[in-house]
Amino acid sequence: MGVSPGKRCSRPAAVASCIGFVLIGMLQALYGPAVPGLRAQYGLSPSAAGLGLSLHFTGGVVGVLAFNAIHSRISNRALLAASYALMAAGGAGFALAANWPLALAAAFLGGLGFGGIDYGLNQLFAVGFGDRSPAMLNVLNAHFGIGAVLGPALVAWLGPGDYPYAFGACAVLAGALILCTGGVRSEAPSASPAERPAASGGLLSRVLVGFLLLYILNVGVEAGVGGWEPTHLETVGYSATVAASATS
Repeated sequence: MGVSPGKRCSRPAAVASCIGFVLIGMLQALYGPAVPGLRAQYGLSPSAAGLGLSLHFTGGVVGVLAFNAIHSRISNRALLAASYALMAAGGAGFALAANWPLALAAAFLGGLGFGGIDYGLNQLFAVGFGDRSPAMLNVLNAHFGIGAVLGPALVAWLGPGDYPYAFGACAVLAGALILCTGGVRSEAPSASPAERPAASGGLLSRVLVGFLLLYILNVGVEAGVGGWEPTHLETVGYSATVAASATS
């Protein structure tokens, strides 16, 4: 199905994008429930095992900034495909890592892809559906919450020791979503001079800095609470499976 004039992606691509947001919500939510399995496999303390989430979060922030910087030089389709590829590589690398430093590198790599998808799809949906863009943006972000529920539930079902299968499933899904970027318009429709916002450099810089700080705070709280809740529940006497289920 082609892309309608004035729109930035086809209907199948929009559905795939919502699945992409389920994926990033799911991937971020896996690290906390996987802590018992990571400790057992690599002989880590709880704080050391938590570095996986920290590196993923760091990669996410770097990914948002990096893809924002290069977005004017690459197409929407290329941005999303590269981001999904990074997530696929990161998920597979984390699942198969022979040692903890390699796992941390994979977590950072997956975080870069996470940041690219977060930035790319939010930007695409914010302006890509005309008058329906605000509603579509809300629909897109609702799917992140679905993934945040599914991730811990999957680890609870598999068991923390089998966390590599959960990360592997995310890698496979990310790879499959690369094939769905064909319905995304390569070039965004150029805005007319009347539509381009006029803002001084100083004001624009302050707005961007403020937005970046709010983004870091939001993701930090979101990732931190969800990531450490399973460990906290285990320390007060609950099993790893119950802790992962409660987190979902």
